[in-house]
Amino acid sequence: MEQDSPTAKDLLETAISLLRNQVLPNTPAAQKLNLLMISNAMAIAARELNGSIELEVTTISDLKRLYPDETREGLPELKSILSSDIRSGKFDDSDAVYAVLVENTRRRLEISNPRHLETSERD
Repeated sequence: MEQDSPTAKDLLETAISLLRNQVLPNTPAAQKLNLLMISNAMAIAARELNGSIELEVTTISDLKRLYPDETREGLPELKSILSSDIRSGKFDDSDAVYAVLVENTRRRLEISNPRHLETSERD
């Protein structure tokens, strides 16, 4: 039986663990901040690998609910339409658009900075 190869996310998580648990403790103090920044960037990349496709699918679904008659299906096109409508004031009093934007921002924070999201949701 052939063993599955590790995914990009698995490889990143292994590298992050090694960096934080084995390399960082043995690194001179002057370089620790650099290693922590590298480790955090790798963690963001791992979360993006895992969540970016799901985020795109969910965002398209949200935008299609706002524009049920729109025939264009791509995310860039739908975002462009929404941006134009927001700039023109079309959605100034729209709770639905506000909810979509807040939820999209929350999903993006889950990927880029989950600790900040946890802190902000507790407050």
